[in-house]
Amino acid sequence: MRQKKGFSIVEVVLVMALIGILAVFGFPSFINAKRNLDLKGVVRNVAVALNMAKTLSFRQGPIAVEFDDNEIKVCKDQDKDGKCGDLIQKISVPSSINLDKNFNEFYFEKGLPKLPNGAFAAGTITVSHTKTDKCFEIIFNRTGRVRIDDCPE
Repeated sequence: MRQKKGFSIVEVVLVMALIGILAVFGFPSFINAKRNLDLKGVVRNVAVALNMAKTLSFRQGPIAVEFDDNEIKVCKDQDKDGKCGDLIQKISVPSSINLDKNFNEFYFEKGLPKLPNGAFAAGTITVSHTKTDKCFEIIFNRTGRVRIDDCPE
């Protein structure tokens, strides 16, 4: 008697159909998970950049944090005008992420955020994804404390 080896065509079609069904239902979840991870990554990078600028300002003098459309720069700021001098770090932001802020220029001096006129600064950066309704707020107060919160409903 001859022994059968391999799979029958019915078994192969059944497995392919199951894989197709799982892919149809799993792919949107995967895309949403990736978008949320991208968003959380940018939020963490911005918060780390702010904390790094605060810490460096104790040792290296005034440190500016500059926000452009798709990048964030941390730089030395000898003029105390909130504009970049010598670049320390640059963070690229994907085009699918929006950064909304309530300030234009600021710098850290001895750990405290200040405006170009020397007044103490506080601010909020709202980070959102263009394709989801999830967003986060990065809040720094006049003492330099940086925290991350979910956006209010």
